[in-house]
Amino acid sequence: MMWIVIVGFVLLRRWNGDIVPVIAAAAVLVIGVIAYRAYQFRQQRQRAERIEETDIAFLEEKVESMLADMANRILEVEGHPGIAVTPEAGEYFHKAVATFVLVDEKLASAISVSQLRSLASQLDEALWQLDAAQAVLDGEELPARTQSPEPVAPSTASISLSAVSNDVVSKWVAGGSSAYRRRRRPC
Repeated sequence: MMWIVIVGFVLLRRWNGDIVPVIAAAAVLVIGVIAYRAYQFRQQRQRAERIEETDIAFLEEKVESMLADMANRILEVEGHPGIAVTPEAGEYFHKAVATFVLVDEKLASAISVSQLRSLASQLDEALWQLDAAQAVLDGEELPARTQSPEPVAPSTASISLSAVSNDVVSKWVAGGSSAYRRRRRPC
């Protein structure tokens, strides 16, 4: 800022009434301000993109981990002998498996933070449903819900795993999706 004052003082002392140097100085000043603002905007946009990429990678890893954990939980609950004879437990189990399959299908096309958060929320609800099915089978109280459920499209799967959901569960139990790979979070 000080150099602008000094340059302005020097120009005014040597000014002979010609307006061209004043216009040139003003043009240089305006171009400099515009270039600086464009540089700031580009830096802020790049910083926001890096933060979003980090968030997306973290959320993808979280959803993939939740899918792998849920596949194991589905196999545990499905193996319980009372799942086929207890309608309430069967309903909770059916909804959890339908959500699991739906989230697995949507994971490949999820590209934004909000989509991945929605998938994680749906998996949280499905995990609650599995806990509720287990509680009904064990004759215990239903666990407390931590959030309100998001609606899930109904499935035509029966109480036992359908061929599609069986393939999806075995894919995640066997080490994860082909797209699943461990990533380290950047600092």
